Amino acid sequence: MSHITLPLLLKNRRPLDPNDRDPCRDCGHCCRYVTVKLATPRGRLDFDEIRWFLLHENVFVFIDDDGWHVEFHTACRHLDGWRCGAYESRPRVCSDYTVDQCERYGEGDPFIHYFRTEQDYLEYLRRHRPRALEWVLNPRPTAEKNRARRTRAPRMPRRAVQAVG
Repeated sequence: MSHITLPLLLKNRRPLDPNDRDPCRDCGHCCRYVTVKLATPRGRLDFDEIRWFLLHENVFVFIDDDGWHVEFHTACRHLDGWRCGAYESRPRVCSDYTVDQCERYGEGDPFIHYFRTEQDYLEYLRRHRPRALEWVLNPRPTAEKNRARRTRAPRMPRRAVQAVG
């Protein structure tokens, strides 16, 4: 299996030169991954799914100012070196992306947390979300816990009971 390594542009950042007629020269970074926004994880299945993503090659998860995202490192089929082979008919998501959004020209770290491996994620959970770590390490409640749930008395609804009469 091949592993695509994206250059971390944080090391190669530079100010955007407004006179540069070809600011994307020798780059193509934005055409080498796909990012999908995730709902903020809240429960056992959400946190376990993020772990599942990280068990796959070329899949990463990050948190930024906009929330949680899963990132797939895979090059666009139209990428020719660092140029778009379908520039005139490229999808709108591509044409809407502007050079001032590129990590190459940004300032500061674009990520709050970036998880490359399952271990990165588990360490984050250990430090910041210990309950979620327990969920991820024990994705299915034990049979004993299940039995305890079945033997509990049913809960009464929280609404007030009106007297009849």
